[in-house]
Amino acid sequence: MTAKIVNPKIFDMKYKILNRNQYDHGLPIWASISNIRQDKIKVLTTTISKMYIENIPTRESIESFIKAVEEQPHDQVIESFYTKDASIQENQNTPRIGIENLIENERKMLQKATKVHSECIRPFFCIEDKVVIRWKFRFEWVDGSITEIEEIAYQKWSGEKIHQEQFFYDPKQFIPKKTL
Repeated sequence: MTAKIVNPKIFDMKYKILNRNQYDHGLPIWASISNIRQDKIKVLTTTISKMYIENIPTRESIESFIKAVEEQPHDQVIESFYTKDASIQENQNTPRIGIENLIENERKMLQKATKVHSECIRPFFCIEDKVVIRWKFRFEWVDGSITEIEEIAYQKWSGEKIHQEQFFYDPKQFIPKKTL
């Protein structure tokens, strides 16, 4: 995993309100005025920093995910890139939870289609463990109709895997507009 440069103020946000002058010799002010040993503070800060960095996906992981969605069946992508307790939510509907449930739902959808074309409309956005991707999908259904949709996926990653995902789209797009 690639380490990211992180602003140390992130780790002391709850103390920011108490003292605007956050740092004294590289340590939070609350550490220097408390009777906590300085070496313990450095260990704690390092541990928190490591936990924070480990929760952030790498750019390579996000690119790999996008490539997989564009090239592989979506049920296989879920299997590879989602946590065991992941959730997916469509607009404001109730989220589906658990990787087995997510894979089963995706397979049901894929059985209704003869072909699915997926395209990431770049750029994607990543801030800390949050990722936003704009997608364009084209579904060719077994009845010969075609559906084209665009959606925004808002994801919360846990390290190198997606833990939560919510899609935002206009449901009217699912009305088939063309036939083969």
